[in-house]
Amino acid sequence: AAAAAAASAAPAPPPHQLYAVVSHSGSLAGGHYVAHVRAAGGWFLVDDGAVLPSDEAAAMAAQPYLLFYRRAGADDDVFGVEAE
Repeated sequence: AAAAAAASAAPAPPPHQLYAVVSHSGSLAGGHYVAHVRAAGGWFLVDDGAVLPSDEAAAMAAQPYLLFYRRAGADDDVFGVEAE
């Protein structure tokens, strides 16, 4: 009975949550970096001086160079931006 209860229990949530992805385009000699960042309850594309709405699917498809994680359950307001 205990084994059946353990098997039907929901898996524990992951201990960390992805909140930013940095991607590079170009060559080893030069190129351009952009970031997809989760803040204020959504995802945003940060490209030089432009900050545009994005989504998680675009962040995952961005061929990441760096991934940033934080402890699950941490405050979503990591950049001082409040959700509207």
